[in-house]
Amino acid sequence: PSPGPVSLLPDAPPAAWAASLELVVEPALRLEHHRSIRALDAAEWDRCLGANGTYTAAGLAMLEAIFTRPESRPEDRWAFHYFAVRDREGRPVALTFFTEALWKDDMVARKAVSEAVEAERARRGDPYWLTSRTFAMGSLLSEGRHLWLDRAGPWREALDLVLAAADAERQACGATVLALRDFEPGNGPLEAHLRARGFLRFQMPDAAIL
Repeated sequence: PSPGPVSLLPDAPPAAWAASLELVVEPALRLEHHRSIRALDAAEWDRCLGANGTYTAAGLAMLEAIFTRPESRPEDRWAFHYFAVRDREGRPVALTFFTEALWKDDMVARKAVSEAVEAERARRGDPYWLTSRTFAMGSLLSEGRHLWLDRAGPWREALDLVLAAADAERQACGATVLALRDFEPGNGPLEAHLRARGFLRFQMPDAAIL
């Protein structure tokens, strides 16, 4: 096992920083929002993100086929969102994906806390007690670096575009949480940028790496 990746959740209402985003975004950057991986260039996606986990373009197409079935249980019905930010030449500056899904509120709590919550769910006969609609980077079946940034380009402005779009979609779907994951420890400039946007850092469980 290695130290688990870091996730970030907003510590302040997104409205507190949303207005400032308009001041820092370069007009030359263009945000794309797609609802399926099939709308993106598979070779470009795999070149930027495909080596970081199970979410190659083909892997995401498989997840979409499994987790968008309307007859599935609420926890097995996800909605996929893909964001690409490009410069004036069409080159990607940021690529990532998010899913709308039902998360247990105790998912990253201490073992004793989670066991107590599960016992209470069983006592109530309500498996959805203390669960929340969450708009999260990546998915519940993916692990690794879900955000690709071209650090030679205006990555801060591109990331701000992604954050604004993600929060708008979070509000539209009624999710109460916006989560960004997974980040390796020691990425100072990125963490400082996200903290300045009102996000706080918390540790995810250990990750196994081959």
